[in-house]
Amino acid sequence: MRLSFVISVCVVVVCLGMGEGAQAAEEQAPAKKNPYLYNTGQTSNDLLTRLQSLAMSGDSDACYTLGAKYINGEGVPQDYSLGVKWLKLAAEDNHAYAQFDLARVYLVRFDEFQQNKQMAYFWANLAAAHDTLSPRELDKALKLRVLIEEELTEDEVRASQQAATLWLEKHKKNMN
Repeated sequence: MRLSFVISVCVVVVCLGMGEGAQAAEEQAPAKKNPYLYNTGQTSNDLLTRLQSLAMSGDSDACYTLGAKYINGEGVPQDYSLGVKWLKLAAEDNHAYAQFDLARVYLVRFDEFQQNKQMAYFWANLAAAHDTLSPRELDKALKLRVLIEEELTEDEVRASQQAATLWLEKHKKNMN
């Protein structure tokens, strides 16, 4: 049972791929300059500086993008602590893709970052409650939530669901 769960988690994480939410959002974006992508003549430092500036001003998309970049080591040195910091800021602003990625981060142990299935379930619940996820991403969030739920006790599931409900009530103003 334990080995099959570990294998399932690895398959889910690889198949779901960190940062796919940013790609899905980019594909649906209108044909204008996207501040989260390289523009002609830009260096990676220009993009990183712009992302950091936007993120520090409270732009949840920039926080999410920056977090995914640090988690993946994409254009920046890989740093799970910084990645989680930026993902949490976006997730706390009710960013569905950040919530989904945080669920995955909490589910799988990364270097110094410890696994926490209850937190993974909490964030997966919040991500699955969104109507802003693409149908494909929503399906992944629902499947991830079910996968995590199978590994928790009834009390842990209930506590995480209650925490998610309270979080949603507190953050209603940020809901789309």
